Amino acid sequence: MDDQSIADAHKREFAWPAALAARAGLTPGRPRDVLAVVRVLKPTALVGTTGEAGAFPEEVVREMARHVERPRPENERIPQAVAAAMWEPACVPLDPV
Repeated sequence: MDDQSIADAHKREFAWPAALAARAGLTPGRPRDVLAVVRVLKPTALVGTTGEAGAFPEEVVREMARHVERPRPENERIPQAVAAAMWEPACVPLDPV
């Protein structure tokens, strides 16, 4: 959120506007991590672009699976999709580009 400290200046332009987060119920003082966002917005896919393994932990994948029939957690690292499929059989990786 753009109302939080962001150590890497180049990431600031990608921060979610706090006003938009607040409209979704993600206000300061309440959890605003990836799990909270998944609970509120109920995405059908998550795409990780940080290159860091484990961006979407099991709890996040399972939460997403509660809201969609075929959740699609994707990360630049293949093990994320494999792990997600083990946690939640409904998970399907995105097709290779």
